Amino acid sequence: MTSGGVGSERPSESIADHPSVIHKGWRIPLLPVSMNKLYAINYRTKQVYMTPEAREFKSKAKLFISSFETTKTDKLSLKLDINCDWYFKNGNPKRSDIQNLIKVVVDMLSERLGFDDSQVWSFSANKIQSSENFCWLELTKL
Repeated sequence: MTSGGVGSERPSESIADHPSVIHKGWRIPLLPVSMNKLYAINYRTKQVYMTPEAREFKSKAKLFISSFETTKTDKLSLKLDINCDWYFKNGNPKRSDIQNLIKVVVDMLSERLGFDDSQVWSFSANKIQSSENFCWLELTKL
């Protein structure tokens, strides 16, 4: 996998033959917060709130997302590669559910770029073994 800088564009074989498709990628040098740590409950007031960890991830990650124009009618495809060490030192894989890492990334990206997350019509997420911790996001207008 090649990694680009902030807001770098990377060609994709799946869209190479479609010049009208708009595609952009971003490298975020952070790992997302798991759904298990995304929200907390104040049992006294019965209110659910976003944890400080989640707010921090979203605010820091937004700094690495350059602009990408969308309209309310755009259908979007999102690809997320989470790069980190997915194994313990003894060689056993860590029990980390990738689906628990997705929600905060989609929310952050939709807030930063101003689209409704219901506009995401397709989504893929991949665990990439790496000694470096970062996310690679690709957004494509379908």
